[in-house]
Amino acid sequence: MRATNSAYIVFTSGSTGNPKGVAVSHAAIASQLTWSCAQLPLGPGDRTVQKAPIAFDVAVWECLAPLCAGGALVLLRPDGHLDFDYLSATMATEEVTVVEFVPSMLGVFVDDRPCALPASLRRVLSGGETISRRTAAKVLELGMGLGNMYGPAEAAVTVTYCDVDVNDDDPTVPIGAPVWNTRVYVLDRRLHPVPAGAVGDLYIAGKQLARGYLGRMPLTAARFVADPHGTPGTRMYRTGDRARWTDRGQLEYRGRSDFQVQLHGYRIEPREVESTLLRHAGVAQAVVALQQDAHGTAHLIGYVVATTGTELDGADLIAHLAAALPAHMVPTAVIPLPALPLTAHGKVDRGALPQFDFAARSSSRAPATDVERVLVSVFADVLGLDEVGVDDSFFALGGDSIMAIQLVARARAAGVVLKPRDVFEHRTITRLARAIESAGNRRFSRNCPEAGWARCL
Repeated sequence: MRATNSAYIVFTSGSTGNPKGVAVSHAAIASQLTWSCAQLPLGPGDRTVQKAPIAFDVAVWECLAPLCAGGALVLLRPDGHLDFDYLSATMATEEVTVVEFVPSMLGVFVDDRPCALPASLRRVLSGGETISRRTAAKVLELGMGLGNMYGPAEAAVTVTYCDVDVNDDDPTVPIGAPVWNTRVYVLDRRLHPVPAGAVGDLYIAGKQLARGYLGRMPLTAARFVADPHGTPGTRMYRTGDRARWTDRGQLEYRGRSDFQVQLHGYRIEPREVESTLLRHAGVAQAVVALQQDAHGTAHLIGYVVATTGTELDGADLIAHLAAALPAHMVPTAVIPLPALPLTAHGKVDRGALPQFDFAARSSSRAPATDVERVLVSVFADVLGLDEVGVDDSFFALGGDSIMAIQLVARARAAGVVLKPRDVFEHRTITRLARAIESAGNRRFSRNCPEAGWARCL
């Protein structure tokens, strides 16, 4: 085995509808783990938890980093990362010292006191999406260190890092500076460095770069290009992200330069969702865009035009997508349109797509059973609404994957047991209640299975 051989492959969303397999070498992940152990730092006294889904490259780091440092790895039960009460209790019982969160989930932890971070934590790591200054401040108020990380799947987990400063009053939390054996460039269209403060395209180079896309040589050549600022033969990766250098030598993330979007740590190619919609026999055209509700929460919204003589139903299209895509890629709603708005050049005018009405309800029918009444109350509480109908979709009312986890926790506290996957599958109160009642209206039990742990010998 050579250091350049592939150590792992992680699949990311692809614009053609086929996920891309990113191959990362042993040398790349070894460099990342060496940096983590020395700079975070990690040691024999540390205990971390394996909580990231395997679709995240950070799951590789969670598994290997503590063992490389001689520490302990706490293993959760299946889907335990989606149960906030269980996760919080496990971290406290197992005295976890370091944990990584997607910022949106971290925000729920610091906002919901029943899901408090345990006192054993000395450092919280955040990555996968932009963290708000408010969430960062709340973590720091608990006396814990907070590290903000950045890194696409096309590199070994983390390529930039910063320790968040409690005294920093800048409204944007930086993504930091390059880690060991890594170079980061902010370049203009001619691949020239832009001055500090100017926004440019973000490129990554160095040992932690991935080998490329599995079996996709043309795509690899297009995204992993020659590095004009490195030694001959070196490559750099065009991330598609925009960034700028601050006067403190830190990077600030400034969004995307393409149509790729990011929701709760997942990078999503809307074209992949569009391709799946177009595989429906009744869909002639499809566009997927990102919209924000009144609370500033981002949602995927789909727009479709039917084939001649076909009448489309949004709920049926959601079911079609849910059968083919992971839950985080299923839009909140799919809206049939007579035609897609076009620019003068004949391209889809995304800015002219109609805004989805998150406040609209499909029904105001009152709950008929005890389970429905509990769910109506919990839906309204989590979504911040005064009234909810039993036929309303949780996601059409503004819910998202993080709110679904909150919904599950609060439903359990009220005596009704369900899982986040149930919310994605059934969506409405009527269908959720029917599924719960068919399972015998299970009651909540606080006797959770114990977590396990492994120590490096």
